[in-house]
Amino acid sequence: MPLYLFEAGVKVHRAHPLRSAHYTRSLRVNGKTDALDAQALARYAAERHDTLSVFTPADEVLQELQHMHMRLCDLKAMRMAEKQRMEHPRYEKLKESLKAVCDVLDEQIQQIEENMAAFIEQAHSLKRKYAVLTGFAGIGETTAMTLIACMPELGALTRREAASLAGVAPHPNDSGAYTGYRSTRGGRKPVRNALFMATLSAKIL
Repeated sequence: MPLYLFEAGVKVHRAHPLRSAHYTRSLRVNGKTDALDAQALARYAAERHDTLSVFTPADEVLQELQHMHMRLCDLKAMRMAEKQRMEHPRYEKLKESLKAVCDVLDEQIQQIEENMAAFIEQAHSLKRKYAVLTGFAGIGETTAMTLIACMPELGALTRREAASLAGVAPHPNDSGAYTGYRSTRGGRKPVRNALFMATLSAKIL
């Protein structure tokens, strides 16, 4: 839908689900129907359109990489589910079948990762980002590909903006003289997960 509207010349903003839900709640709307949601979103846009960011789709090169990354995430989720089943007593006599599926998924995951690496190698704009990212300790090929696909804004953000977008920025929890624990939340889950593993690797190094 956002792409369709963008191509039709309509300005689009993709509202964060949590923010729009909080806004709807602030209107004291207790019911939930498509009509009520549409009315709340229309009011949200009317009141805040001057401060809302306008959606701009990624270029075709980046979109193709993002599609490959989404498929990679799907395959890894399927593999994790199969491996968890292997640990369950219910599937004790079906481990051979589960292992066979995991082997196929391993092959598919490896193929997708190789395709992504080859694609980045051929795309000059992505290749440069890849070289910069892999130059940091702890960031390997998989992490770099994830960051390029899921956080294309890198390079055009301040460090605080990047940390917030990645979901690794500590948010304040203070009130008066009380200073609470500053926890991280929100952000883009694939990026946060990738950075967690990269941090562990860098710590070991």
